[in-house]
Amino acid sequence: MRDDEDATERLLNYRAGRLSDEDRAAFEAELADGAEARRSHDLADRIAAGFDAPDATPGEVGWARLKRSIAAEPVAKPKAGFTVWHLAGAAAAAILLWQVGVTPLIERTEPGAGYTTASGDAADILRIAFAPEATEAQIRAVLGEVGGRIVDGPSALGLYSIALPDGADLSAAVSALRARAAVVETVTQP
Repeated sequence: MRDDEDATERLLNYRAGRLSDEDRAAFEAELADGAEARRSHDLADRIAAGFDAPDATPGEVGWARLKRSIAAEPVAKPKAGFTVWHLAGAAAAAILLWQVGVTPLIERTEPGAGYTTASGDAADILRIAFAPEATEAQIRAVLGEVGGRIVDGPSALGLYSIALPDGADLSAAVSALRARAAVVETVTQP
């Protein structure tokens, strides 16, 4: 065949019966001799057969082609064994079982073991309101005298929670803080 456009034009004219007897004979000779020309002609025949079918709508043709392609594909068998997702699911189930089933059964040696509040026992806590004009240095000096440290505050009322060391004499600490009236306004024991 000459070039692609000329070959396509000749093929269409041959199918439509528009070639002269001489050109038709030359084209049929090319079909008999060339495999590529035969393939092109066979393809054109199949395409024309699809267009010539009176009952075939584009949807039916597409559906039939899809059914043929599905029937031709081999069905993949699922893999046997464990995948990463199986192992991840098993690990998650084991953790959940441990948290729900085993952790509550573990006995504690003593109630509340391992946890202490930052403020200590309520018996060692005092509530103090400092004078508005008291400086940080004055507050540190007063707290240093009784060995106290601020553990909370100021509250909405301006009160601070002061923790005293273990074994400290609370009444002596309250008396010492009340004696510093220029720095401490009030001292209470909750």
